[in-house]
Amino acid sequence: QRRAITEQKFQSASLDDILRALEDRPPQNSAELQAVILSELESLQKRLKGNSTNTISRFYTDEGKPRTENDCRDLLIDLLRPPFGIEPIPEEQMPRGKRVDIGLRLGNLRVPLEAKGQWNGKIWRASETQLDALYTIDHQADGRGIYLVFWFGRHAPPGRRLKHPPSPLVAPEKPLEMKAMLEGLVPPGRRDSVAIFVLDL
Repeated sequence: QRRAITEQKFQSASLDDILRALEDRPPQNSAELQAVILSELESLQKRLKGNSTNTISRFYTDEGKPRTENDCRDLLIDLLRPPFGIEPIPEEQMPRGKRVDIGLRLGNLRVPLEAKGQWNGKIWRASETQLDALYTIDHQADGRGIYLVFWFGRHAPPGRRLKHPPSPLVAPEKPLEMKAMLEGLVPPGRRDSVAIFVLDL
């Protein structure tokens, strides 16, 4: 049934869409803006895993403990290099007086990004109860959003350990497992709009 719905909703790219991608033009809608940000996050992940200045160490205190959620968010903003003049805004104002961790803006387009440390008590449900319920409803987001997890592994020190998932799920061993589990918790009708990214630190 999900496959049938997906095939029914599928729209092939227009000639202008293809030309815009080939010519590396700025995003024209929230879906394209979301795709650009996800691509930038992938690039950042590669830099964190293999650069000569050991940038990944900035996510840890001098004592080797993962930094706070807000510190990690601020570092993420510093390290992102979005093209086209896309601006990452911390604690951006959203509907109903709420604030999202990072609002990614380009002109009148916006994609909210909610970030959580793996130890956060709301880690397993916040993509639905926070990001999707409170932030993707913004008229400039057009239903799009990114849910990002700061992953520090199963052996993080006390206070930064991975929060166990709801039963009957078993705690993931690797970031890709956590990504798949979080994607499975997103309602089927929202999986093409709410993107999950687990930043392996």
